[in-house]
Amino acid sequence: AAITAMQCFMGTNFLFHYGTEEMHEKYFLPAMRGEKISCFCLTEPEAGSDLGNVSTLATKTEDGFVINGMKTWVTNGPVADFYTVLCQTDPAKKLRGLNFFFIPRDTPGFSHSKPFDLLGTRTSKISEISFNNCKIPHEYRLGGEGQGLNNLLSILAEIRTMTAALAIGLQRAALDDSIRYAHERAQFGRTISKYQLIQAKIANMATNLEASKLLTYRATRMIDENLSCLKEASIAKYFATEAACSAGDEVTRIFGAYGYSMEYSAQRYYRDNRFLLYGGGTHEILQTNIARWAGL
Repeated sequence: AAITAMQCFMGTNFLFHYGTEEMHEKYFLPAMRGEKISCFCLTEPEAGSDLGNVSTLATKTEDGFVINGMKTWVTNGPVADFYTVLCQTDPAKKLRGLNFFFIPRDTPGFSHSKPFDLLGTRTSKISEISFNNCKIPHEYRLGGEGQGLNNLLSILAEIRTMTAALAIGLQRAALDDSIRYAHERAQFGRTISKYQLIQAKIANMATNLEASKLLTYRATRMIDENLSCLKEASIAKYFATEAACSAGDEVTRIFGAYGYSMEYSAQRYYRDNRFLLYGGGTHEILQTNIARWAGL
């Protein structure tokens, strides 16, 4: 699901809105057909939540731009055919100097590291990306000069709502497997589904799932109606992800020792939900934002 979201939204959104007709024909439409893989590059070794510290530099020349720098934690990094990359065009302007650029994989000077060995989401190929004097034409800047931050903010609510939806999927899977196992596992002459402590865990997981769905549905409705909803999307992402982490913990407890075995699904839910804590904004940042929106 995360790879699909990257392909259909983050990796191609700015290409769709700002790319030339030729870029659409060569890259966007093949990506929509699944013939090319897209990628979205924000994070750097020294710039995660602090986008003002982005140091990947796009230097303007007569022929276009020269890109130098590094990105990390890039989903699809080792396998993508093209990259949407956040770069700094004027370090003195900080956030107002940011722009997105389109960089094809075959651009001279482009390279990537080997895929990271991950705790979870192990089917996602994630790596570092390096740009060493990568020369691109003027039309590969995606959006007006200095509009990178505004363009990112324009899709941030959708990114966080999408992350909440991923968390809902993990919660549902953990809950379904927990219920099925509780009906099958017998101890002291009856299935563990008959014990109140197990019932309490299932009740809490089911309640968190329903609350996550309602928060996420509210954000998606507002997105569909073109309403500003960064607050609502952030709350949905925060709550649904924390609920997914809780569900991942509880399913391993319900499974008991089998939750520690790689042969059962419980361990995968426990591992996979961790990446949701960081994608779309860390919860430490979200808590600060939510507190401010609440009136602090």
